[in-house]
Amino acid sequence: MNMNTMKAPGAGLGACRLGTSLGVSGRRELALSGRGVSGKEARGLVCRAIGGGKNGPKVQITYEKNLYQPFRPPVSIETPAGATTAADQLEVLRERRGLWHEYAVLIPILSRTGYTPSMIDEETGMTGVEQNIIVVGSQVRNSLKASGFDEEMLQYFDLGGGELLYELRILSAMQRKASAEFIIERKMSPKEASELARSVKDFAMRKNSEGFKEFSSAPGDCLAFAFYRQSRECQEEEEVEAALQKALDVCVTDKARAKIQETLEKFASPDVSVESEPEETVFLQVIRLLEGEVVGTKLPTMLPVADATLESVEAVPSRASQGEGLFNVFSPAGWPSWVAIPGWDTVVHAGAPVAVVFPDAAKLPLQSNKNGKEKLREPTLVIVDKSVTLADDDQSLYVAVQSDSQELSILSASKVLDNRILGRVVLALRPPFPPSEDPVDWE
Repeated sequence: MNMNTMKAPGAGLGACRLGTSLGVSGRRELALSGRGVSGKEARGLVCRAIGGGKNGPKVQITYEKNLYQPFRPPVSIETPAGATTAADQLEVLRERRGLWHEYAVLIPILSRTGYTPSMIDEETGMTGVEQNIIVVGSQVRNSLKASGFDEEMLQYFDLGGGELLYELRILSAMQRKASAEFIIERKMSPKEASELARSVKDFAMRKNSEGFKEFSSAPGDCLAFAFYRQSRECQEEEEVEAALQKALDVCVTDKARAKIQETLEKFASPDVSVESEPEETVFLQVIRLLEGEVVGTKLPTMLPVADATLESVEAVPSRASQGEGLFNVFSPAGWPSWVAIPGWDTVVHAGAPVAVVFPDAAKLPLQSNKNGKEKLREPTLVIVDKSVTLADDDQSLYVAVQSDSQELSILSASKVLDNRILGRVVLALRPPFPPSEDPVDWE
């Protein structure tokens, strides 16, 4: 630490600018101008008033380290030799003279002089897309160089590397460095580099995804996790296995490799005991009516309504839902109860639809008991096609009645057995609900 003392306004090394607020213990930054002190040292000097006297207050000059952080300019980019005029710069681009990142710097220079991408394209034959790729790629290359990327490895991108580096534009400096090394190691194509960059960018946002903790933030593991997630979304077995094999090929940590291999083994050798008695799931279209759909619909379908009894269902008139003839003329039978519902295709194309009111939905096989949630107890309107009397569809539900009972049941095709079928279930309707009601899981 250098110590000097002088009187204000001072002489020798420089002058201390003392404001009116500078007291005995005050301090101000010196404004020095040369005289044996470099600019960096001058900014590190601090003046401190240490007392008064006949000729004014004396000032203690203290040099304190680390007060000043010098400006670090970006990596200098040299333009091709001799390309000082616009004509010379266009000629360099036209001839693709030098490496791509050497002549890429000319495009921003030409842009500042008024050249648009289309004008450069017309003069040089370099499309706007190519211009953007090499300019952005050169910026990524400069950031890699500034981060201390190995010079010999950086030369890997000298020939056709603009498209590879362009894909890394969405990553941070540290992510670019690790991803560039992985690209070189795997000798990736631009398409593969794009997949890698997107997977690295997306990895941090998948913390709640299944299996996330088994993968690291290394580029290879990020790409493997993307393939692992893709395998869980595939429908075909070949696609699932192919995605898992890709993940196994690019992962870099033992923990991720073990997770992928475990998944592959489960996929290749499924548990036979579980599949021997599969849980039957029949999907039924269940619709919650809106309040405006209960009455007054613009194109309603009028259906006769029956109670959930054998006598009522047998007695309800079965007829086409949209009338007869060119004008859809209705000829309602003498039935007391009718309901108007929207003209959905599944109802319109049914052979003989009728509506059956079940007072308690909890007794119907339409709801699931997932997470221990109590089944919903409310009236349900089940639309039944009476023209179907055979259980010929494993994915449908049927209204059936036992020979020795009058009570109606809704069964799947495999459970109908000797029960008498009264019709096929088209869909089930629930009454309008207030906005605050919790949703119910339906099968």
